[in-house]
Amino acid sequence: MARPERKNADYFPFYAKDGRTLFILEGKYRCKGSGFFTNVMRFLTLQDDHYFCISDETNQMYFLSKCHCDEVAGIDMLEIMTKTGKLDRDLWENHKIIACQDLLDSLEHAYRKRSNKIITMDEIRVYSTLNPVNSGGNPVNSANKPQRKEKKRKEKKKKQYSPNSEEFRLSIFLLEEIQKRKPDFKKPNLQKWAIHIDRMIRLDDRTPERIKEIIEWCQQDDFWQNNILSTEKLRIQFDKLELQMEKDPDYEESRLSPAMIKLLAEEAREEEKTKT
Repeated sequence: MARPERKNADYFPFYAKDGRTLFILEGKYRCKGSGFFTNVMRFLTLQDDHYFCISDETNQMYFLSKCHCDEVAGIDMLEIMTKTGKLDRDLWENHKIIACQDLLDSLEHAYRKRSNKIITMDEIRVYSTLNPVNSGGNPVNSANKPQRKEKKRKEKKKKQYSPNSEEFRLSIFLLEEIQKRKPDFKKPNLQKWAIHIDRMIRLDDRTPERIKEIIEWCQQDDFWQNNILSTEKLRIQFDKLELQMEKDPDYEESRLSPAMIKLLAEEAREEEKTKT
């Protein structure tokens, strides 16, 4: 007998660096804000298909109890998470469904060896309009529910990045830096490279300017230039690269303006004259 499909997960990645949503919640609610944010993500991770509807009063009471939060503060924080884009605005405003695209993206790896794929936000929208809500908080199974078996399930439409997008341009930039040393470097799938840049910006809160800075530095470093040959590796090693770059004296010097470099040179000459 085939193993039943599993539609939840045991854990979710929690990045140490503050994102905009968490920063705002902590600014307004202090520790209560960070606790609520973490509890919402834990709650959704454990739910089948990783979303939950609180249009029903009982479901709302259950959700807030699991998140250890009172109704007024809890609803306000959900509104904040919607405004910052952490939660899907359409599903929240029209159906009181709590769903997070960033969480779905971060859980994709948990489904790699499963026969069933992780649900998409579009599928959640379809279920919310076709089906009533059961006591568990999510739309019930019905004859109208689209089949999620692999044979009948439509392929998830992949996002295509414009050549003018930050994600694509930074992918090109890394490729060009590599090709300066190895002109015959095999051209990668730049759309796939752009996915990792997108996740660095959207999930890791890296700025495009900082990503470009790290690329420039690592492709000049004798060790890292041969170890960072894809945007995926760049994302994995980003924190380590950033720490080492900050300690690099050549990097510190490169950040000085021409006027400052000239001033320092003049001071050095004056110091030499004093010694002689």
